[in-house]
Amino acid sequence: MEVKKINQELGKDERLGRSRETIRQKVLNNNYNAWFSWECDQILPKDTLTKLVEIMKAGDFAVISNLDQSEFSGKPLDNPIDSFGSALVNRKALEKYGFLLEYPNMPDCWYKGGKWFKKQVIKSGGKYLEVDTKNINRVAKFRGRKNLKLNIGCGDKHKKGYINIDILEPCDLKHDLRTPWPFDNNSVDEIFSEGNTVCLFSKKEWFDLKKEIARVLKIGGKLELIFFDLEYIFKAFLDDKKAKRWDYWWRTIFSAQKDKYDYSKNGFTYEKMVSDLSGEGMTGFTKLKPPEPGYIHLICFKYKLPRTKSPRHSRLSDSTSLFTASLHPRIKNPRYSRSLNRKP
Repeated sequence: MEVKKINQELGKDERLGRSRETIRQKVLNNNYNAWFSWECDQILPKDTLTKLVEIMKAGDFAVISNLDQSEFSGKPLDNPIDSFGSALVNRKALEKYGFLLEYPNMPDCWYKGGKWFKKQVIKSGGKYLEVDTKNINRVAKFRGRKNLKLNIGCGDKHKKGYINIDILEPCDLKHDLRTPWPFDNNSVDEIFSEGNTVCLFSKKEWFDLKKEIARVLKIGGKLELIFFDLEYIFKAFLDDKKAKRWDYWWRTIFSAQKDKYDYSKNGFTYEKMVSDLSGEGMTGFTKLKPPEPGYIHLICFKYKLPRTKSPRHSRLSDSTSLFTASLHPRIKNPRYSRSLNRKP
């Protein structure tokens, strides 16, 4: 293919769009499987491409944007950032969508063409992922580990022998649990969560989260959850006419709200949780003695594959999946906790 020189007098966004289209055409015309590119000011580990390919194959991703941690927007999952950073784009995505305005169903301007491209991929059922360039090798070191145990939404309650995961530091793995987890299908032996973490996710986020739990757990893998009993805490709030009603019980229902992630959006009874998890192939439910009144302590196991042919995060028919992940050494005396495991 003859590469045409792009007029440098054009606007920045148009030059960028036409440059991306040049790469797209070269990939398609030469029958390449994917497009890999990176920005000139990024310094990448030498095996970044190998790791990105491994992740793309494991999760069947259409597009992976490899961004610096500082660039991660933290925007809602349906609103990807415009920058590609360094990127790996599957051929199937390039066959469907281009970057020139003259193509059908394109926007009417060049501005934020990268965001438009990502949204179209997601809208058509593709999976989109953002990872932190500086930590891609660290994330990859979990792959293939034996006896893999996760403590999700750990806050300051780290468990020895587990990968302690949270969206805020300090933790072993910094990761947004609303997005695809960096673990292969059927690779995790045990998942643990306490401190009402599961109630911090909206109804839609929980729908995706429970499917991701089922995806990564091995057949026979163990899930252990400790969370507040919705009926108990509502009754306690109504019955307690004293100061605790607007202190302890209010914080129990709505969380302490110490940061932007510390807001309860959901609630469960034992029966509701069993119903939700049964639909994802979980069985062998056991109700253990809770750490204190008002909690539910539940254990179950993955017995079969989910009822759906593939987890929601494998298709993402109506939501974007982004994650940024980085590993950090265990830090003593953590500075925060989103758990409300404290007595009234």
